[in-house]
Amino acid sequence: GPKGGYELARPPEQIRLGDVLRAIDGPVALCTGKTPRGASMSLIVTDNVLTDLSASLQECVDRITLRDLCERAVALGLSKTAPAYNYAI
Repeated sequence: GPKGGYELARPPEQIRLGDVLRAIDGPVALCTGKTPRGASMSLIVTDNVLTDLSASLQECVDRITLRDLCERAVALGLSKTAPAYNYAI
């Protein structure tokens, strides 16, 4: 940015949103997928559904790149042009 920022190690179309989220926060998941022993049937079913949703969420964020996010910002009128990208090779 104009006051500094980060330099990308790869082109933005090669960096997935999932990579960024995992680097900052760890696994992208709604639950651990580990139902406690002796859990109720409703907890087991709920955990099973959340495990499936977590897998879908991971697939979704792994399809979105940094370039995609910048293009969305332009499409939404939040930026007039896509930023110039700096990355080290």
